[in-house]
Amino acid sequence: MISISQQQALQRWDVLPLSIRQATWSPELSAELKKICEGEHLTELVIPFVFRTVGYVLFGFLHPEDLGRELKEVLSSVDSRAIDGVSSQINSRVFSRFKDDLAKIYAPPSAEPIKLEEIKRPSSADSAFVATSAKEAATA
Repeated sequence: MISISQQQALQRWDVLPLSIRQATWSPELSAELKKICEGEHLTELVIPFVFRTVGYVLFGFLHPEDLGRELKEVLSSVDSRAIDGVSSQINSRVFSRFKDDLAKIYAPPSAEPIKLEEIKRPSSADSAFVATSAKEAATA
């Protein structure tokens, strides 16, 4: 069973393609996922677990093909045929839209957090250099 910390999710958010960022907040995607789950007769108590696991895929922590396996592990009391149906439909109706982006961002969680370069303000010496360089460029 996959476990993602809030810090890992926030760090991953910073590197997600815009299309996936938009999809994660899309009411249309939520409605589609709910419709798929209801079509397989999943209860209201189970659906949030499906949403969370789909989020793991959209964030690149879980491979789309591993959705069914992860759901079976998380929802062990749910009929595996229903999970297979949900997984298949989500793969074909949702993940297929983002196939290339998901392939680019897939990186299972590791013990080490993803390191992002910190954006630093230029020091006063750096800005003096830029100003001097700009003046020199203008006079040249």
